[in-house]
Amino acid sequence: LYLHNKEGNNPTSYTAYSILNRMMINGRTYTSASQVEAATLPDDSYTFTTQNRPWYGMYLSAAEVNLYLAEFAMLNNQESQAKTYYDKALAFSVQSYNELAKDNQVAYYSNVQGCFGYDPNEGSIDLKDGEIATMMSNDKYAFTGTAAEKLEKIYLQELIHFTLYPNEVYVTARRSGYPSYNSTILPRKSYANVPASSIPRRFPTGAITDDDLAADVKKAAYAAQGLTVTSSGMYNSVLATERLWPDKNAPEWGSGRK
Repeated sequence: LYLHNKEGNNPTSYTAYSILNRMMINGRTYTSASQVEAATLPDDSYTFTTQNRPWYGMYLSAAEVNLYLAEFAMLNNQESQAKTYYDKALAFSVQSYNELAKDNQVAYYSNVQGCFGYDPNEGSIDLKDGEIATMMSNDKYAFTGTAAEKLEKIYLQELIHFTLYPNEVYVTARRSGYPSYNSTILPRKSYANVPASSIPRRFPTGAITDDDLAADVKKAAYAAQGLTVTSSGMYNSVLATERLWPDKNAPEWGSGRK
């Protein structure tokens, strides 16, 4: 995201990250006149929206429900039923994100004043007729392949649908093992700085102090679950290997479902 000053000189600031997560909590806010000025193009012909605006989100959407139903159907070897749920889920997901883009006035949506049109090569991002059908004809999205590949596609679409909800992405990746390193659909990439083997499976317990009246109770509870008391940060061998009960039989990160 580049922010130019009003005179059109070099960018006054640059961020390499999205403010989406912050917007999910605070909405779109402009706290100073300089932010409003930065949102105005040099020739004043287009001004990006500078009105404070609440965030519109979605919870337990129709797409999410149908993806779960598709997953359950595949796990029960009901591929025909799974396809019905899967196809509905992807259409619902695209339609939902289209509505969110409109309601949240995402840049380049047609109802957002001044966010596109000043460059002849630009256009709106609105959902167009036939785009969902075109997407579903792509083998990466179509409910085709082996049973294992179909199940993988369901999990991948769950991850994609949860783009706005990082916690759900984490939980889905942890319980499913996808994206998989060996995938032919969407292979997982290995990052040397944060290898999969160091990604935590749970939160730290926090330290138990001597003046804690429930210290003995806490120690006994953690011991009963096989958990080590730790407060040494998120990236360590304890948190990467010790699991809570819902995670006991889940696959390793990136290994896919066995």
